Amino acid sequence: MKKLISFSVLALLLLNCMTTSSEKEHGNKIIPDKTPFVSGILDFSNDTTHYYPQVVVGYVSDARFIENYRELKNITGLFSPTHLAQIVQTLRRFQLQFYLDSTALVQVTGPLNSNDSKTIEFELEKNSVYGDVKSQLKVSTGESYRLNVELSDGRKFESITYIPEEVNIQVPDSISLNVELKHFEDGTPREVSDPHYWTYFDSPENTFISETQKNTSIDRELLFLEPWESFLYSDRGSYLRTGISYGAWISNNTRDSVQTGWWITLTEPWFHKDLTINQWRRFSFYSDGMWRNHQPLSNYIVPFGDWEEVFHEYGEASSNKDSTYLKRVSTIDEIGPDGEILPKDEANVIGFFAGSFSVYKKTVVYPIRNFDLDSVLTAHGVNND
Repeated sequence: MKKLISFSVLALLLLNCMTTSSEKEHGNKIIPDKTPFVSGILDFSNDTTHYYPQVVVGYVSDARFIENYRELKNITGLFSPTHLAQIVQTLRRFQLQFYLDSTALVQVTGPLNSNDSKTIEFELEKNSVYGDVKSQLKVSTGESYRLNVELSDGRKFESITYIPEEVNIQVPDSISLNVELKHFEDGTPREVSDPHYWTYFDSPENTFISETQKNTSIDRELLFLEPWESFLYSDRGSYLRTGISYGAWISNNTRDSVQTGWWITLTEPWFHKDLTINQWRRFSFYSDGMWRNHQPLSNYIVPFGDWEEVFHEYGEASSNKDSTYLKRVSTIDEIGPDGEILPKDEANVIGFFAGSFSVYKKTVVYPIRNFDLDSVLTAHGVNND
C-alpha cells in the first residue's frame, strides 16, 4: 500500500511539473478544451439570391497546447462571407483549434410573436454547417427568432435574435459623373470626378453593426491582381466577394453615406476611351445578436469612430490571452439542468446568433469629360482603343 501511495504521489508531482512547464511556455489556456462554438445568421433581403440561413456548431481549444495544430481557413458549405469571417478570423486571431460537430440538434423557432411561428429543425449540410435546406423558416424584418442547440452529450444552448426593420436605400441604375483632367507630379494624366456622387441612408432601428461593401468591374486592375489570383469569396458573386471597398461600424442610428467617384490614370494599359464601371454595393445591418468581436472580411480595414474601440478591445484580449473575453461578448446562452440560463461566468460556450437586413444595388458609372480625351492620349503616346 505504501508503494502504491508513493507511486501515486510521484505521478501527481510529475504531472504537476509538466503542467507548470507548459504554463510557463504558453501561459494559461485562453479557453477550456473543446468549448462549444455556436454561430448563426438569419439574413433577410428582397434579393432572395442570397438567402442562406445557416448555423455552425463546433468546438474550439487553445491551439498553443496542441502539437498538431492546423489552421482553419475555410468551412466548405458556409455561404455568408461575414459568417465565415467571424469563425476563421476569430480562430486565427486567438489561436484556436476548431473541431467539427455533426451530431447536434439545431432548431430555429419564429417569428416568435406571430401566429405562424414554427420550429424548424436545421439539417446537417456538411462540415458542421446546419441549414434550412427546405426553406421552411419564414424570415421577416422586424421579427424575433430563437435558436436552440443540443449537443450529443446533452448540453443545451439558446439565443434570441431580431431582424432589423426594412429600409429603402435609393441607388440609381446609372450614375454620370463630371470628370476633370488632373496630372500627377511627374505629368502623368489622370481624370477625377468633381463632385463625387453620395448615397445617404439611415440604418434601421435596433441596428448594432452596419457593413457596406463596394465591388467594381475594375477591382482586379485597381488592386493589381495577377491572372492566377482571385478575390476571397469570389464564388459568392459580385456583391459578396472582397474587393475595392469594405466598411463596418457600430451603428449610432445616425445618417450615413457612401461615395461613388471616378479616379482613373489615363496611361493604364487596361484603360480605353469607352470605359464604364459596373459597381455592386451591399448594405447589411446586424442586430445586437452579432457579437462585439465582429471580424471584418479581411485584415485590410482601417478602424474609425466607435469601431476603433472595438478593434482595440479584441486586439488587447488576443494579445493578453484574456480567458474571459470571448465568453463575455458571446450572445449564446447555456441552459442549466433546470432550464435556467446560466450566468456568463458559469457558461461554457462562445458564439453569436444575429439577424440582419441587407440591400443589394448594382449601378453603371459613366464619365462626362470636360476636356478632349483624344488630344490628351495622343500627347502622351497612349493608344488604348
